[in-house]
Amino acid sequence: MKDSHKLRIPAIALLAAATSACAATYPRFNAGISGIWAEIRDATEGLTVLDTESGTPAGGKFRTGDLITAVNGSPIRGTIGDYILGTDPRRVLGEAIGAAEATDGQLRFEVARGDDTSEVSIVLPVLGSYSDTWPLKCGKSDAIIEQTGAYLRRIQSEEGAFEFEDSPAGSGELIGRALAGLFLVSTGSADNLAAARRYAHFLAGDIEANGVTESSWPKGYLGIFLAEYYLATGDRAVLETLRAICKAAEVSQFIGGWAHGETPSPGYSHGALMTSPSLPIVMALTLARECGVAVDEACFVRAVRYFSRFPGNDGMAYGDQRGDTGVSNGKDAMAATVFSLLPGNAYRQMSELMALHSADSYHGVQHGHGGCSFNVIWRGIGALHLP
Repeated sequence: MKDSHKLRIPAIALLAAATSACAATYPRFNAGISGIWAEIRDATEGLTVLDTESGTPAGGKFRTGDLITAVNGSPIRGTIGDYILGTDPRRVLGEAIGAAEATDGQLRFEVARGDDTSEVSIVLPVLGSYSDTWPLKCGKSDAIIEQTGAYLRRIQSEEGAFEFEDSPAGSGELIGRALAGLFLVSTGSADNLAAARRYAHFLAGDIEANGVTESSWPKGYLGIFLAEYYLATGDRAVLETLRAICKAAEVSQFIGGWAHGETPSPGYSHGALMTSPSLPIVMALTLARECGVAVDEACFVRAVRYFSRFPGNDGMAYGDQRGDTGVSNGKDAMAATVFSLLPGNAYRQMSELMALHSADSYHGVQHGHGGCSFNVIWRGIGALHLP
């Protein structure tokens, strides 16, 4: 990774590798590279298999409803019913996967299927162990990055879009594509930068033909990608598209933030604003200014002033209201990242405080209104700004 592009938003390289589907109280999750999709119905019993992906180590070896109770001889159960406060069975599984990847790749599961108990074995690719400095100077991290880059290049269409399997159309798809592009830019490899260029030019053509999306949710992520891409490559062909995204954000701003779409949402949230889509837009505006794009100064100042009122007054709020306490669904980490991009000691202190908010609520990483994806994406980045 020594030749990788140093992104202004640190650790963004890890975003594309963090995938999660979190709709339930005990969310559906993928068990790493194993190919198992599972959920926790009762943490004291184990993990319930929902499905396996074909072509993976676990493909075709489990049935829906199988209960995994142990892995490599270690019970895979939580210590109490509420796994947030006890031993999370996913941690037991994760440690077993890490140990297998560092040795012989062997995972032996104890599985309850109805009244019967059996053993199911799978073999994972051996990647070695994480170094003390991971993801830097780490062979395992380099291998994961190389594999992820190859995957993204493989699913990229001739036009340049990333075609994720079973990806929902709309804002989620646009955000996923932007994160994929960010990952490719961050690696600095020639093949990945070429793929990022194809996506950037596809995005530019799409916006020129169809305009900027009306939804506030992907605006910030698309802007962040284009800004980071330009800063890494100097490709001026994308600046007009970045300018169009900033202009669309300027005209849809309300007070100092943004709602779901181009108009406020009175009756939906306090003050008709939404913090989660707003903070990435502020990041995009900040980075666009670094790219030399003319950003409306009044819009930028309004946004910075609006969100500067939350540090020291609890966590970031859902809308224009009192701050959330504890679980923030990634908003505190987003804020830590926003303030880290702004100059001056006051903003540095705001960044560190919001990073502490995020780290202190680590137990809520799998929870959040509408899912936990933004927790998964942003908490690791926010933690980099801890004092």
